Amino acid sequence: MAPFSNHLVQVKLISCKDQVAQFELQLEKPHCNLNNSLHGGMATVLIDLYTCALLKTAYEKNVLFSTTELKARFLGAAKLGDTILMEARITRAGRTMAFAEMDILDKATKKILVQGTQTALVVPQE
Repeated sequence: MAPFSNHLVQVKLISCKDQVAQFELQLEKPHCNLNNSLHGGMATVLIDLYTCALLKTAYEKNVLFSTTELKARFLGAAKLGDTILMEARITRAGRTMAFAEMDILDKATKKILVQGTQTALVVPQE
């Protein structure tokens, strides 16, 4: 695992079925900015990593993904110590391109904090 992702090992898989997955993470200092809120870059990394992880479940053969577009819309803030819930969905898993979405919510209130989308090139491996 790359050094920047060492702080993501605390992410817990809650469920994964029918091209939908839920993960959760309690925010610690390395996940936060100087205001002790979830860092926007960290939120974007979570969207990228965990939508790709979900996309892997849609393919029988060994494939990798190359992100071609990644978007995040920030609607609210999660604070240090809060637990966030990540809900990822595959919107299309095609032969050459794959698409997924992820909402990051406050686990306690279910308020959507970040909405993200991922477009990825499907790269078959020999």
